[in-house]
Amino acid sequence: MRTKGDGGKAERTGGSSTARGTVMYLGPSVHGIIQSGTSYKNGLPPKAAALAALHPVFLELFVPVDGLARARKELAEPGSRLRGVYEEAVKILERWESAHV
Repeated sequence: MRTKGDGGKAERTGGSSTARGTVMYLGPSVHGIIQSGTSYKNGLPPKAAALAALHPVFLELFVPVDGLARARKELAEPGSRLRGVYEEAVKILERWESAHV
């Protein structure tokens, strides 16, 4: 498991808590910013925090590692809240990519 050090504080993680513990990003990879499956300890790196500030939906995809199994299960379930969040993040990235090609 990859772990990044303290790169700043996120206001929310996984929908409700702060990024003070270790969290893992379960969203789509964003080239040069964040990779799916990467864990962060004591905050998010500046580029990931900036992305989340611009598009808060990405914050929902940082989940505390103690809830990782539950979050992965929810992510795999069509129609679940977390799956909807993931799909919205994909749409945001698709719109960004189509505007910058």
